[in-house]
Amino acid sequence: MKFLVTGGAGYIGSHVVLKLIEQGHDVNIIDNLSRGSIEIIDYLKSNGWNGEFLKSDIGDIDRVGKFLTGKNHDCVIHFASFISVGESTKNPIQYFENNVAQFPKFLSSVVFHGIEKFILSSSAAVYGNQKDNAPIKEETPLNPSSPYGTTKVMLEQMLDAYAKRNPNFKFASLRYFNVAGCNIDQKIGDVLFADKENLIPMCLSCAAGIRDKISIYGTDYNTEDGTCIRDYIHVDDLANAHIEIVEHLNNDYYNVGNGVGYSVRDIVNSCLKITARKMEVVETDRRPGDPDFLCADATKIQEKTKWKPKTTNIDDITRSAWEWIRKIKHLP
Repeated sequence: MKFLVTGGAGYIGSHVVLKLIEQGHDVNIIDNLSRGSIEIIDYLKSNGWNGEFLKSDIGDIDRVGKFLTGKNHDCVIHFASFISVGESTKNPIQYFENNVAQFPKFLSSVVFHGIEKFILSSSAAVYGNQKDNAPIKEETPLNPSSPYGTTKVMLEQMLDAYAKRNPNFKFASLRYFNVAGCNIDQKIGDVLFADKENLIPMCLSCAAGIRDKISIYGTDYNTEDGTCIRDYIHVDDLANAHIEIVEHLNNDYYNVGNGVGYSVRDIVNSCLKITARKMEVVETDRRPGDPDFLCADATKIQEKTKWKPKTTNIDDITRSAWEWIRKIKHLP
């Protein structure tokens, strides 16, 4: 198959591109590099990717239209979004403009060029804060507690509305939980880890001497140790989920996670153990928009496809990210 991957120069998108080319698919990439890296494109080329790359906003209908002309893509996998919960609460307009406002133009280009399969990178942030600390099913009412989560709900609604109008158009929305780790074979990884607000990259940046401390945002959540609980899915497993769902597009929504929750303290302790380095840990106030508990019930995608997560131990996930950082930073 021939795929168009938006945001393919980013962390998750690049891992999906790698898995696609390893399985013999053709892949082209659109990325404006605002949150991606040309270095990732070079890593992909070194691993056999020989597709075409367009540096552009997805909403630039002229440039995107010219890029799509004559390529006959079979499927779009759409990652190109800003994805920080905390940042979205500080700059909500930026998130609505980037994640939502450009999307109708992009979807129009896709449809005009005959692409009728679409996979959306969505998020568990669509669920927001739940009353019960129990694994979340897809039928759970959507109640995003951040502008970021709201943007993902809006993208899902647009795809649903268009699919009802065009019976040939089929999509799947994959609602990721916390994506972490790097390619198990260390072929590719997160080159921008030091800039991330995600917990594991922040902890490992501290271990690498890039950050001076680890901040635990909030210790009064409704959890056993008072810190947020999240479901961590290895990025390779997430990439494989995209490939598995391609043949099962039916205008539906799927959670992608391990189904196991780890607290912030659990993650900090894992990073301390794996790196064997001392790190200063500081407790501070909550960040706006962070729910107490987000853990997936991923039964639906496992019943629909052959997908199952392989790297489920949190230490293995953390280790894959640390080995990548050691590799690119030349650490002992």
